[in-house]
Amino acid sequence: PCHNKRIIAVGSFTPAKGMDQLLHAFGKIAHKHTDWLLDIYGSGQDYNLLLHLINKYNLTNQVKLHKPSADIAEKLTDSAIYAFPSRSDGFGLVITEALECGLPTVAMDCECGPREILTPETGIVVPDKDIDAFAHALETLMNDEYLRCRMGQAAQADVKRFYPENIMPQWLDLFNSLIKNNNGKVG
Repeated sequence: PCHNKRIIAVGSFTPAKGMDQLLHAFGKIAHKHTDWLLDIYGSGQDYNLLLHLINKYNLTNQVKLHKPSADIAEKLTDSAIYAFPSRSDGFGLVITEALECGLPTVAMDCECGPREILTPETGIVVPDKDIDAFAHALETLMNDEYLRCRMGQAAQADVKRFYPENIMPQWLDLFNSLIKNNNGKVG
């Protein structure tokens, strides 16, 4: 996927998911990268705002808004960069899906999520709400195919730490230590 000149984002079209931030960032650099496309998958209340921003930045030939896809993995593997512009999140499961598909990720450092999932080898986490830094991070990956490929390979290896066979023993150890420290009393 690192060779395709396509950025992808997935999430609801709501303020929390920050797709408007992504369009502001991409709008700053798109004119220098007319061969790059941005596909955004989702739906929601900000649909008209996103259309307005696409028109404002003259991005109609580079940005497409898509309805949610039942096979997002196929869409991810057709892309080269995953963009995570959220203002808030719990655990960015879609980031792990992007890592699984070999995509380096550019993410806003919203509370919870990106900094717990990404490493410097698998993505670029920029300060929360910093549109310029987000644009710069996207452009860094857009300009450097070798870096994209290297980070994508690292992403596929690193995401394994989230596999159930690696996470479940940690949960069991935690629960066992809590029970042991509580002298076997539950509740």
